[in-house]
Amino acid sequence: MRIETILNHLEPHKGFVYKGCELNRESDTLEVMIAERDGSRVSCPVCGKRCPVYDHRPVRRYESIPYRHLRIVFLYAPRRADCPSCGPHAEQVPWAEGKSPLTKSYAWFLARWAKRLPWNKVAGIFGCGWHQVCEAVRQAVDWGLEHRDLTGVRSIGVDE
Repeated sequence: MRIETILNHLEPHKGFVYKGCELNRESDTLEVMIAERDGSRVSCPVCGKRCPVYDHRPVRRYESIPYRHLRIVFLYAPRRADCPSCGPHAEQVPWAEGKSPLTKSYAWFLARWAKRLPWNKVAGIFGCGWHQVCEAVRQAVDWGLEHRDLTGVRSIGVDE
């Protein structure tokens, strides 16, 4: 089974395809190239309208969940949308939050481990910086605050 097939099964992203993989033996990194599907249009990150593409940004690297001793990095050149109402903007990719170099799945993975261990230990185990663990926890907390539901809460108690 090809790695692209496994990634399409584990992390499918509408409008994008995994083009190929390359193993960098010096850094023990699997680099996965991602491309947009033919004919797909970009959505404006501000208003959400479908817009034509006029340019591509330089290739960015997004770290994903490591496999055994291999770091997995997605490589993608974000498109720029030419929105008639908002102006030109770089697209929002579905696998990362904002300008974060971590994929959403890797951020959730690190945040789950950060609940159990100190952040510097998590960083050491998975070969990343503690600031990346901090960023992952921040994304998880932001998501939790956005999705909290306080309906039915009538009072709270505080002890010392």
